Amino acid sequence: MPRGDRIWKLQRRRRPSNSPHCVAAVVPRSALRKAPFRLSGNLVPSTIHSFRLSLAASPKLKVRVGGRALLLPSRSLKECNPSSVFKCCRDVGIDYRVASDIHELNQKLDRIIEEGERLHVEPVMEDQIKLDQIRSDLDFAPDLEPDIVGREVENDCDSLIELLIKRDDIPSHPTRPSFAIIGTIGVGKTTLARKVYRKTETFFEPRVWVHVSKDLRHMTMWSGERFSKGETAGQQALLRTWLQGNKFLLVIDDVWGENVWDGLLEIQAQHGSPGSRVLITTRNERVARRMGAVHLHHVKGLNEDDGWWLLSTRAFLDENTGNMQDIEGSVIDRQCITQQWIAEGFIVTQQNTAVEEEAKRCYEELLGRGLLLPENQTYGAERSKMPHLFRSFALLQSQDEYFIGNPQDIGDALRPCRLTITTGGAEAIRNGIRKLKSLRTIILCGSPLNDRILGDIFQKFTHLRVLDLGDTQIECVARSLGSMMHLRYLSFANTQGFLVSPRGSENRNGWPFQELRSLYKLTSLKILRLERILTVEDAAQSALEERQHLKELELCSSTDDGTTEISRAAQIKDVFEALKPGPSIVSLKLENYYGHGFPSWLDPFHLRELSRLTLHGCLHCQYLPSLGQMKNLKFLAINGSNLSTRIGHEIRGTPDDGVAFPKLEQLVISKMSNLKSWKGLEKRDMPSLMNFRICGCPKLDSLPSWLKHCMALRSLHIDRADNLEAIENIPALKELEVCENNKLKVISNLGKLENLKVVACLLLDVVQDVPLLRTVHSNEKNSIKLPQWLQPEKPFMLRRLEIVGTEELLDSCSSATAPYWPVIQNADHVYANLPDGSFYFSYAKSSSYFHKSARNLARSSLQSSASFSVPILPQAELVSTDEIRNINEPTGQSSSRSWMRMLFTVLLFVAAHIFSLSSEY
Repeated sequence: MPRGDRIWKLQRRRRPSNSPHCVAAVVPRSALRKAPFRLSGNLVPSTIHSFRLSLAASPKLKVRVGGRALLLPSRSLKECNPSSVFKCCRDVGIDYRVASDIHELNQKLDRIIEEGERLHVEPVMEDQIKLDQIRSDLDFAPDLEPDIVGREVENDCDSLIELLIKRDDIPSHPTRPSFAIIGTIGVGKTTLARKVYRKTETFFEPRVWVHVSKDLRHMTMWSGERFSKGETAGQQALLRTWLQGNKFLLVIDDVWGENVWDGLLEIQAQHGSPGSRVLITTRNERVARRMGAVHLHHVKGLNEDDGWWLLSTRAFLDENTGNMQDIEGSVIDRQCITQQWIAEGFIVTQQNTAVEEEAKRCYEELLGRGLLLPENQTYGAERSKMPHLFRSFALLQSQDEYFIGNPQDIGDALRPCRLTITTGGAEAIRNGIRKLKSLRTIILCGSPLNDRILGDIFQKFTHLRVLDLGDTQIECVARSLGSMMHLRYLSFANTQGFLVSPRGSENRNGWPFQELRSLYKLTSLKILRLERILTVEDAAQSALEERQHLKELELCSSTDDGTTEISRAAQIKDVFEALKPGPSIVSLKLENYYGHGFPSWLDPFHLRELSRLTLHGCLHCQYLPSLGQMKNLKFLAINGSNLSTRIGHEIRGTPDDGVAFPKLEQLVISKMSNLKSWKGLEKRDMPSLMNFRICGCPKLDSLPSWLKHCMALRSLHIDRADNLEAIENIPALKELEVCENNKLKVISNLGKLENLKVVACLLLDVVQDVPLLRTVHSNEKNSIKLPQWLQPEKPFMLRRLEIVGTEELLDSCSSATAPYWPVIQNADHVYANLPDGSFYFSYAKSSSYFHKSARNLARSSLQSSASFSVPILPQAELVSTDEIRNINEPTGQSSSRSWMRMLFTVLLFVAAHIFSLSSEY
C-alpha cells in the first residue's frame, strides 16, 4: 500500500436527493403576502416549522414577532438547493486544501522515517504494541487508584451505595440498569464508579467490572483476581458463569450506546439472584434513559475552592495569588444553535429521522466530548458554554469564513460567509457590509439599526440563510423582507415586538385561523391574546389536532380586569377546548387561562408524550388534573393561582404501576397566595425529582411530608414562604437556599446537606444535624451582627464561608482578634462582600492570611491604636493573623512621633476614600 494511503481516506456525505433543505418559521404577513409567499396554495406552507401569532381586536390574526427565534420558509418546494453551485465550487477548494495538507503530512512522516533510520531508531515491535495494549487495559481497570481532587466524591459515593443497597423499588432480578453515573468527559465518572465498586465488597458477591469496545467487538472483564479479555461473544458466556445465581454488582464503564445493554449484557444480567444491581457510566443521559436506568447521578465539576487548590498545587502557585475569574464564553442556547445549524444545511438526516432530532443528537455529542460544557440546568434551562481554549481554536480555524466585530474593519482579502456585528455605528455597519458578497449568516448583537441598513440587508443579501435581529431596537419590517427567498432562520428575540398586517398599516385585520391548516409541518406555535376570539368556530378552524409534527404549544390570554374575566370565563374555556392539540405535544404552556376548570384534553391519556408543562396564571382553576399519571413528564411549573388552598390526591391520580410522576425531575410552585399544604403523594412517588422550587407562597406552613422519600432530591429553593417555621427531615437534600422567609426558625436533620444559602431570614436561630455541611452563604444586608445560627456550640467545619453584610459586621470578622474570629477560623476559605457586591476581605486558613480591600484597611486603621502601621498599597494588602495580633500590642514608641502616625492614618483613609469613589465611576 502506498505510504500516503495508510493515513486517512476522505469520505464526503452528500445530502440525499429527497431530504428537505428548507426549515422554517415565521415572517411578517406583509412579506408573505408578496408572491410567491402565498398561504392559500400548496407552495410554502408545507415547509413552515415555527410560528408565533397574536390576535388583535378582530377574530382574525395578526403576526407578533419578538422575544423568540423564528424560522423562515424557502421560496418553493420545487426549487433546487440555492447554494448548490457555490457549495460545489467551495467543496472543490476544500478538497484541494485537505489533499494538500495530507500530502504535506505524508512528507513529514517520510522525513521522520528517514531521520529514524539515520539515528538507527528501531520501529515499534509487536511485543511493544501488546504491552501498550495492556497498559491501555489498566486505564479501565477498577482497582486503579488515581489522585482524587474534590471532597464531594466521598459523599457521592456513600449516597450511591446507600441507594444501591437500600432502595426497595428496584426489580430484584434486574432486566435494566439500576443506576447511571452521567457527566462530561474527564469529570470523574469512572473515578466515582471505582470507589463504589471497592466499597461494596461486603454487599455484593461477585462484583464484576466490564468495559466493551465502542464497536462492540471486544469485551474486557475484571472480578476480584480474575481478568478476561476477548471477543464479545465468548466473553458473554464467561460473564454468565460469573453472575449465575449470585447477588452481583455489575459495573459497565464508559457506555457509548444502548446497544451495549440491549441483546448483550441484559441477557446475562437476568441470571442473578434477588438484590443484584447494575451500574453504568456514560456521557450521554439519553443513552442511560434508553437503557432504562431508574436513577441518574450527575457528576458535577470541581467547585471554585477545589479547582483553585488543584491549579495552585499542580502549578506551584501561591494560594493567595488572587481570586479565580470566569473566562469562558457566552452562554449558548441549545434550541437557538441547533436551529441555525439546520438553517445552514449542516444537519444531514437518515430516513425516518427528524432533522430537529438529529441536530439535538449532534449537540449532545458535543456535550459528551467536552467541547461544550453544560450550564446549570435547574428548572428546565438547556444551555452550555464553550471552554475559552476551544473557542479560541474554533475562531482561529474559521477565520476565513467567520468575522466578529465592526464590519468596516474587514480587509479587502477577507470574504467571510458568516458575520457577527458587535461594534460600530449605523453608517459604519452599512458601509462595511456593502462590500461583502458571500454572506450566509448575519447576527446583529444589539447593533444600531435603521431602515436604510435593513433595506440594504433585505435587498442585497437575498441568499442569506440566517438573520438574527435579536436585542435590536427594530420597530417595523419592510416588505422587501419577502425578497430573501432562501432565509431559513429569522430571529427577533428580545426586541420590543411589533405588529405587521398583510395589507399595510391601513388594514390591520390580520390572519384568519384557517390559514394554519396548510402548515402541516409546523413544530412550534405560540398564540397570544386568545381572549379576543369571538366564537368557538373560529378557534376550531386552527385544526391543531391535525398537526402531527407540532411539538411545542403556548396558548396565552392577556390579563384583564376581574369583571371582564368572569363574564368571559365560560367562553374562554370553550375556546381552549377547541384548540385541542394532537398527542405529539412535548411542551405545553397555558398562560392567563381564566376558565373554570382545565380543558378536558389536558389529560395523561391524550398527552402521552408531554415532558414539559407550565400552568401560569390559571386563577379560577381550583383543582389540578391528574398530572401524576403523565409518564414522561420531566418539568412541571404551577405559577399564579390564588384559589387553591391545598393540593391533594387529585393531582396524583391512579398510575398504572403505582408510581406517580415517575420521571419528574424539576418542580416549581410559585405565586400561590392561598396554598397551605400539599398532601396525597405516596412513598414511591416522584423517584426522579432533583430540583424543587417554592416561591411566593405566604400561607404555606409546612413542607410536603413526601419530600423525605424523594431520594434523588438534590436542590431545594424556598423564597418568601412567610408562614414556614421549619425545614427538616429531608435525608437526600444536598443544596438548600432560603430567602426572605419571615418566620423560619429551624433547619434540622438534613444528613446529606452540603451547601446552604440564607438570605434575610431574620428569625432563623438554629441550624443543626447537618454533618456534611461544607459551604455556607449568609446574607444579612442590614445587620451589624453575625446570625446566631452561624455560631453553634459545636462549630461548623466549613470549606467555604461567604458573608454579605455591613461594614460594621464585616469589621467584626476581619482579623484574628475580631469578635467573630471563632467562626472565621474554622473555615478553609472566607469571602466577605458589602451589600453592593464589592469585595471587602477574604481569608485563607492554610496560610493564615487576610486579603483586605483598601476600604477595609482604612477602617481598620482608624479603629486601631496609634501604633498601627502598614505599608500603603493601591487597593489591598495581605495581612497575616500573627501580624494583626502584634499590631494591636503597645510598642512603647515616643509620643513625639504619634502625630506623624495619626497623619499617616488620615492620609491612608483619604486615599482609600478617593479610590472607592474612582472605582464607582
